[in-house]
Amino acid sequence: MKTKKLSGLLMLVLSVILLMSTLCLPASAAKSISKATVTVASAIYTGKTLKPKVTVKLSGKTLSSKYYTLTYKNNRNIGTASVTVKGKNGYSGSVKKTFKIVPGKVTNLKVTTDASTAKLTWKAVAGATLYRVDLYTGGKWVRKVNTEMTSAEIKNLKSYTSYSFRVRAYKEIKETYYTGAYSSTVKAKTKVGTPSSLSSNINGNSYTIYNFRGGENIIIPPEAKVTPWAF
Repeated sequence: MKTKKLSGLLMLVLSVILLMSTLCLPASAAKSISKATVTVASAIYTGKTLKPKVTVKLSGKTLSSKYYTLTYKNNRNIGTASVTVKGKNGYSGSVKKTFKIVPGKVTNLKVTTDASTAKLTWKAVAGATLYRVDLYTGGKWVRKVNTEMTSAEIKNLKSYTSYSFRVRAYKEIKETYYTGAYSSTVKAKTKVGTPSSLSSNINGNSYTIYNFRGGENIIIPPEAKVTPWAF
């Protein structure tokens, strides 16, 4: 009877020793996390401390969070923040990853036009100090305005022409730009300009030629009895 008790006690002690040896591996026997690939999710400025999701991969496999701890630094304001991943439970070493905290996306973009000018307004983005306004023309996006305001004007546009606009917010810190996502694209069409006119005699008949719609000539015979404003 005593032999069975001693045998059971010995097995228990051996199990405890084995468990302790597994949890307390020497640094040389633990797997190093220092060469892991660390990916940090996007971080949008809110004015509060941010702890974006972190993914840690070692030898092509994603590690469970039970094998590491995360320590964030400078993770409140727009700028460069960092997170340090430190191994535990059989993993040793650490790896540091930097990430950017950027302004949010521009919203509530509105565009009004006349014959040659587009006026844009949008909602202010928290933490941003500058805004970039782009115009789509010639098959590509072109930067037209940089402003600290939440409004802008783009002049010298063609009359009666459709344009697309977008805006993004950013902040410059020590010559580094932290940019937010572009607003949704807004399309708008410039108005018909005030036409110029001249009289012309064609084959003995009198015609009036009106020039508007960005340079288009419209010839109206006198018997039509209409005005250019009907076009």
